[in-house]
Amino acid sequence: MELGFSVNHTEGVDASAAIASPYPNLAGATMGDSVGPTVRVASVTSTVAEGEPVYVAVRAYSQGQTLATSLGTRLTATAYEPIEVPDPGDPGDPPDDPDTPPPMPFNPPTLQSVNQVGPQNITVGWFWVGPAGFHRFVVQHKDMAGDWTNLATSFDLTPQEWTGPALSMDAGQTVRVVVYNIEEASQASNELSSTLEGSVPGTLLALVVQHAEIHESGGNLYIVWSWLDNLPEPPFDHFSVQQLDGMSTWQTLVMISTSTIANWTGAPLLVPPPRQFRVVAVDAMGGEAASEAVVVT
Repeated sequence: MELGFSVNHTEGVDASAAIASPYPNLAGATMGDSVGPTVRVASVTSTVAEGEPVYVAVRAYSQGQTLATSLGTRLTATAYEPIEVPDPGDPGDPPDDPDTPPPMPFNPPTLQSVNQVGPQNITVGWFWVGPAGFHRFVVQHKDMAGDWTNLATSFDLTPQEWTGPALSMDAGQTVRVVVYNIEEASQASNELSSTLEGSVPGTLLALVVQHAEIHESGGNLYIVWSWLDNLPEPPFDHFSVQQLDGMSTWQTLVMISTSTIANWTGAPLLVPPPRQFRVVAVDAMGGEAASEAVVVT
């Protein structure tokens, strides 16, 4: 049997080989002939009886030592049937039935959605139905230079969905899905920008700072606030207690991830008075709602 494969990197790899084993952990695997580091198809002969499961994978080697082994794929062993060579005198098969539908074309996937589901993650959904010979899907994201970067590879036909970290949430950096067959032919989907799933950032209610003072003894800041947004949407992530520095930039003194905590004591920045403080509520999408600044002399 022949296995088509792809690689994440080739550093140090001088050969690859297909392996076959009757066990999911690939114990006692039979190894096929090795191929060079630039070849992406390897073959192996299975010793498993017909009808029994066989697990196949590809291993990368360096100077005869195993560097990495791909995930095993379960197949069912079948007897080899040689291809019949027609007799030159045979007139051949009759013409195809005109009512027989043509073979299914190798079409590109349809990218249906790209949703932002957190500060860094996206969920990509697509649809594809094609002929036999499917090998893999590759989810790609366009980088700032306009080149396509692989985010994930899936060797399963279903589910046609992936969630994971994106390169950026910049709308100009689009996402696409590419399908490959075992002959390494490929078709790329349409491109979509990521859209925010659910509510937009910045819908949290603002806080009210009830009291702020700097203790004479020890010089620590004591600040108390109130917040009426008990069920924020998108979900609350943290509070950020901030102070205005000497360059008129808000600097974070502490981040508090519990919504029921509404006070903090700690060291402020050493800047000349009057000193200004505020508390910011931040949601899981990066949206913010800041209190009014309070001045402590």
